[in-house]
Amino acid sequence: MSNSMAADLSSQDKSFMEKAGEAGHYELEAAAMALSKSKDKQVQDFARMMEKEHKQLSQELGDLAREREFVLPDAPSLGQNAKLLLLKGKEGIQFDVSYAETLGIDAHHEAIELFQEQAEKGDDDEIRGFAQDSLAILKQHLQHAELLKQHLDQATAKHDTSKE
Repeated sequence: MSNSMAADLSSQDKSFMEKAGEAGHYELEAAAMALSKSKDKQVQDFARMMEKEHKQLSQELGDLAREREFVLPDAPSLGQNAKLLLLKGKEGIQFDVSYAETLGIDAHHEAIELFQEQAEKGDDDEIRGFAQDSLAILKQHLQHAELLKQHLDQATAKHDTSKE
């Protein structure tokens, strides 16, 4: 391996790997939080799936980075950390809904956009292939998140009507 491998990556590939690395940490930290805070079985099931599948994606990304001597971030971005702090301050159904919206739906829309752009514009064939192959998983996560949000909306509606 050459010491200039990371320098040989295009700005597109470097940007993708950095953002994908941060997103992986974001999903994993939020999943761990959901597993410890949520009492809802469907939220916990979703968090377990996020933990398992994002750990796998992060390992694959890590392998690509090591092969190219590229150092991935070791934490979420500042903006993602701020969202995690907001999430940490919530409890009960408010936590569950916020987790489903922020990490399930919003974060996966962003990830799909990031991975789609890399699949179309990436210069490194293997990194581009990783992005392309990961899209189906990310789209599946988004679908699960939307179903989870529907479940939580129904639970919230039942909770609200039982107070009347």
